[in-house]
Amino acid sequence: MNILSEDGLSQIAAIVIILVLVLGLAIVGSVSFLGYANKLPSGNILPFSRQIPPGALVYYGFDDDRSSTVAKDLSPYDNDARLSGAQLLNSPLWREYEYPSDRWVSVSGQNSLLWVPSSPSLNVTQNLTVEAWVKWNVDPTSVTVANRQSVVLEKGYGDSAYQYRIAHSNNYAAGQSPYFTFSVRPNVTVRSVNSLTQPKKGIWYYVVGTWNSRYTATNGRISIYVNGKPERSANYATSSLYPSPSRLTIGGQYTTAAMTTTSRFFNGEIDEVAIIGRTLSPAEVQARYNRYIS
Repeated sequence: MNILSEDGLSQIAAIVIILVLVLGLAIVGSVSFLGYANKLPSGNILPFSRQIPPGALVYYGFDDDRSSTVAKDLSPYDNDARLSGAQLLNSPLWREYEYPSDRWVSVSGQNSLLWVPSSPSLNVTQNLTVEAWVKWNVDPTSVTVANRQSVVLEKGYGDSAYQYRIAHSNNYAAGQSPYFTFSVRPNVTVRSVNSLTQPKKGIWYYVVGTWNSRYTATNGRISIYVNGKPERSANYATSSLYPSPSRLTIGGQYTTAAMTTTSRFFNGEIDEVAIIGRTLSPAEVQARYNRYIS
């Protein structure tokens, strides 16, 4: 009869302990995943795998502490975003949703936005890419006329004195769905392209706008993508964007250079906002979208 030595028994015990730990971790992981899936709204996207692209001038993941009044810029430029108005600090207008791998910021559509101080790094006049994940919390066809052209992100102020902007188009009637729109200001005239996609309530969209200042020797090119797909582009006989020393805003806009009044509020959720000092190619945009949802 073979009798195991103490060393043999110790090895068996160690193996049993390892198997128990592995099984326990698998169960916990399954419960955590199921809990995460159950907390996500309908029309959700999968947990983010963050990717800060080369050339990023600003990047907000909105993973800051719930009590924070600042959204940390994850790029090398420290363009941190601030809450606009002390009234947001003690109200549910600013919320960060906590899931196992990501948080995002919610703005209420009523005097709720974030702003970033003027910075030379954000005063982009040549190649540019702007991107954000966005989701309406209300039916976009039901928003008031004042907020129908809701701003997701804007560098500058007003409806004609900005440098670049992602928003929703204002050329639709009551009851009709808006489009995403990306705009730049290469001179005194704003140039825009609208998406083909019409956003709906409760669905996340990955929206990207690009400006190629030298698409040809004499023309710049503006393009908009939704969920990784190119949707519209246009060429303009100009190359450089109009410089702007004004602030950057997220979730709304300032209406004057004095930065004393606000408007065009977005009612929904925004995440993974980036401004990049180069023009991403269609393949890069698609790859970024694929990585986010993979």
